[in-house]
Amino acid sequence: MSKKRLLIMRHAKSSWENPGLDDFNRPLLQKGISRTSLVSKALMENDFIPDQIISSPAVRALSTANLVIENLNLSAEIVIQEQNLYFRGEEDYFNAVFACSDEINTLMIVGHNPMITAFCNYFLTEKIDNLPTSGIIGLEFETENWEDVTSTTCYNFARYFPKKMKS
Repeated sequence: MSKKRLLIMRHAKSSWENPGLDDFNRPLLQKGISRTSLVSKALMENDFIPDQIISSPAVRALSTANLVIENLNLSAEIVIQEQNLYFRGEEDYFNAVFACSDEINTLMIVGHNPMITAFCNYFLTEKIDNLPTSGIIGLEFETENWEDVTSTTCYNFARYFPKKMKS
């Protein structure tokens, strides 16, 4: 049986420097860019390369997804924007995964708290309080179909939290 890998990532640290800027358009901080490069490097070193990335269209999430593909030398065509990942419900994260083509074996989803943490915790036996900015939880499922990920065995195979990765 084949396996599906799901990389769940929270967007990188964003700027609150311009209080007049609406939430959707907040850019990334340099610290967020650096931390995303750090976790991208770990993905590459461990051969966890996404075949597709589904991202919230908010500037900070989409910029994070674009940094990942840039750092991993992937095509921009693998990034899909999903409007429903921008401050809707965690069920929208499930719907995005369920709708993914079964030809995709490694899927990354980039979104926002609190929904992204709740989405992670659905699968984790050891729950987390918070998926940190630029943090990634990697899950593996014994299935050939994305629609079956909630009803099959799930393994937590990776945790990349930038603050814990610095040496």
